[in-house]
Amino acid sequence: MKRSIISLSSEDQSWLDEYSRKNHCPKSKVVREALGEFRRKHQLQGLSYKEIIQKTSGIGKGHFGDAVKYVRQIRSEWDK
Repeated sequence: MKRSIISLSSEDQSWLDEYSRKNHCPKSKVVREALGEFRRKHQLQGLSYKEIIQKTSGIGKGHFGDAVKYVRQIRSEWDK
């Protein structure tokens, strides 16, 4: 892993310090995770609809349990 020096505003530095302290997570890890998320978001830009569907297919697998039951539950909320 390569090291990088970055410049942050005082406000961003304070936020990063506090977030890192509250979550017991090194600041470098927080920055790496944020950068990874930023890259994933921007890698989808410029792709065709079909390419985005292919890249994100199955992303929620296992998070909702039985898909039919989940959809019925969500739809039942529409009537409330």
